[in-house]
Amino acid sequence: MIEMLNPIYDSSFKFLMSDEKVAKILLSTLMKRNVTQLAMASQEYVDYINSVRAEGKDYPIYRLDFKATITDTVKDADGNEETREETVLIELQKVWLQTELLRFRKYLGGQYTDPQNVKSDGVTPRHIVAIYLLGHQIPLMTEPIAYGYGNALVDYDGRPIKMTGKSDFVDSLTHDIVIVQIPRLPQKPGNAAERLLNVFDQRFRLSSDHCVVSLPEEAAWDGGSDKREIVNKLREGLLDPDMRRKLSVEQEILWEMDQRDLKIEQYKAEAEKNRAEAEKSKAEAEKSLSALKLSAKALRNVGMSAEDIAKAINVSVDTVEGLLT
Repeated sequence: MIEMLNPIYDSSFKFLMSDEKVAKILLSTLMKRNVTQLAMASQEYVDYINSVRAEGKDYPIYRLDFKATITDTVKDADGNEETREETVLIELQKVWLQTELLRFRKYLGGQYTDPQNVKSDGVTPRHIVAIYLLGHQIPLMTEPIAYGYGNALVDYDGRPIKMTGKSDFVDSLTHDIVIVQIPRLPQKPGNAAERLLNVFDQRFRLSSDHCVVSLPEEAAWDGGSDKREIVNKLREGLLDPDMRRKLSVEQEILWEMDQRDLKIEQYKAEAEKNRAEAEKSKAEAEKSLSALKLSAKALRNVGMSAEDIAKAINVSVDTVEGLLT
């Protein structure tokens, strides 16, 4: 077994992507294009979760920005091969919680309006590719890796993905995308991207230490020299005591967030239970009121006074008068 850092955590993920060679390998494989130059501008954002956050323990959300030169070999109209270069902006986000998706979309919108994100003519906006590494599943979409422009999706081999229903997340996308659903990665990888990404597969994390992934040797090295670069980088981080300290803090924060979310779900369930009980009580009260009205009117029809009716059904005279109106 080969042990290494678990890249699902922000600290280890940032450490992995700080290596330019590794970043090129991962981005090239995910995009299925050849990234030849890469300028990284790692953006660190802080999300304040005041309800569970002690002072000095704010939760950082890392969004990684890249300006990449991509070199593609294409055929012209005569069938001759030629090399073309394109400079694109890549926004890479590892999203742990579903609630983070909306924040990332707002951030991506800012990139579209940034006047610096244009081509050399100063006018034409650069091509933007957004890559989502999701720590959760998108309902209705079973493919582990999807590609698309707008909300038209294809799988790794270019086959159209047919959704079995509406997905708010997918329907909201308007840019070139790569979506990876980490929980849906297959145990037996079927393509180059899945082979590289199995280091993210949480089925391989240690039960005694979730910050560590332990891959079988055949899985760790399945992917040639590119996979070796990624594995070795994560093994290097495992030996760094400062990295282990950061991961320990991050684990504590994520535990607190899980506890917060658990409490929210408990409050929701309790509120729903109270609402159901209130509706039941209301229905019972309305049923009782209807029965009282019928009784009061029946007693009046046999000639009883309001006072006698009040005594008979054990309510006040005012209540009887209200029942009889």
